[in-house]
Amino acid sequence: MLLGDALEKELLRVLIVDDHPVFREGLRHIVEAEADMEVIGEADTGELALREVRRQRPDVVILDVNMPALDGLQAARRICEENPAAHVVLLTAFHDEEQMMRAFRVGVAAYYSKDVPPGELVAALRQVSRGMCVVQGRAMTREQMGKWLARRLSQAAGEGELPEDVCMPLTAREMQVLMCVANGMSNKEISRNLNISEQTVKNHMSSVLRKLGVDDRTQAAMYAVRHGWVRVQDLAVA
Repeated sequence: MLLGDALEKELLRVLIVDDHPVFREGLRHIVEAEADMEVIGEADTGELALREVRRQRPDVVILDVNMPALDGLQAARRICEENPAAHVVLLTAFHDEEQMMRAFRVGVAAYYSKDVPPGELVAALRQVSRGMCVVQGRAMTREQMGKWLARRLSQAAGEGELPEDVCMPLTAREMQVLMCVANGMSNKEISRNLNISEQTVKNHMSSVLRKLGVDDRTQAAMYAVRHGWVRVQDLAVA
């Protein structure tokens, strides 16, 4: 009995979120065919997914992008903010490069098209449950993924293809201030660089700290690096 309880606790607990019952059923069969996994619940909307994550605390959430009302990206953002221990694997019927970058930006651990082979999907579930990210089929650490995303965002910016919302939740001006901070500038230097008052710089910085949920400038700069907003080599905060 004790051995059985121990084994049960080691099962990878998966929540499936998709508004198509047939697809959910297919995912359930794929997951439950694995001896080390169990499906602890299903949801057909983003809002219901949030409630189930709060209630059941899954290890992994398989989440569809296209759902009514609260879509997959919006739900993923809130899941990652509220319960970072729930690793999100996002599935999409229509792959899009900008959508993929947004997905990793909000904290998704893996991103796949819905025609992913079952074996590749279950391998990804195990990898993300161990804290890895899976980017274009390649397992990476969070740090490696951040560097990959920074390179992709830099390329997109150079080609004029940077998604409009890539810097969310910060405003364009707040993002400029954060970039200056990451490059080691003082408030006075930022003021001169952006042609705004030092008080305005302080106001923007206070807003950045509040929105990112960090305590100081160094943490804000590190947050920007982790999320691919600033290249690691650009980080110059003491």
